[in-house]
Amino acid sequence: MILTPAHVTDLFCDLASVDKDSIIYDPCCGTGGFLISAMKRMLTDAGGDEEKKSSIRKNQLIGVELRPSMFTYACSNMMMRGDGKSNIRCGDCFPLEDIIKVYETNKNRCPGKPLKEFHNNNMRLLISTIIDSRSKSQEIDK
Repeated sequence: MILTPAHVTDLFCDLASVDKDSIIYDPCCGTGGFLISAMKRMLTDAGGDEEKKSSIRKNQLIGVELRPSMFTYACSNMMMRGDGKSNIRCGDCFPLEDIIKVYETNKNRCPGKPLKEFHNNNMRLLISTIIDSRSKSQEIDK
């Protein structure tokens, strides 16, 4: 098992400009290191706003992990750090139905976020790319 060091997960939070309004989706979350760093950053940014902190813990941190043992670590790590509700799913992150479900469930949770439209456009692009690649794959199989 290789763990991503905290200084690397913190760096990615910096690069992604994670703040209290971010929605974090880690499709291969492993032990939850990126989710933990993001949660710490988001809670700090929320300051004394307990309602916002509750929303961060319950709604804005999402992960998927394929391996059951790593999934267990991720859930445990998040719970030990006061996650509130682990939105971590054990399974494959690539099925189109799951990507759409994550998108539809979370697209409106943080209204007013300046990057929301950017996020929505990129998710639409990702979904259309997957659909397109599936169509091409089916044509090749014929």
